Amino acid sequence: MKKERERSKKIAKGLGARYGFKVRRKYGEVAVKYRKAKYECPGCSKIVKMKRIAVGIWKCPKCNFTFTGGAYSPKTTR
Repeated sequence: MKKERERSKKIAKGLGARYGFKVRRKYGEVAVKYRKAKYECPGCSKIVKMKRIAVGIWKCPKCNFTFTGGAYSPKTTR
């Protein structure tokens, strides 16, 4: 049981028992991509964590190149 409890906290840290499992799971998937994933900069071609300035506006911390992308990730699948 202890492993289940630890895993549920990692999925959506800070939401507690609210909003239901499916919503917390989807939030956890987006949060991992948003916070921890590294992407290739279209300006300098380095693989770094991008900084989100606003919804859909991203900035490379290495070369200060600003570009548009998705709401939660710099690159979209379409």
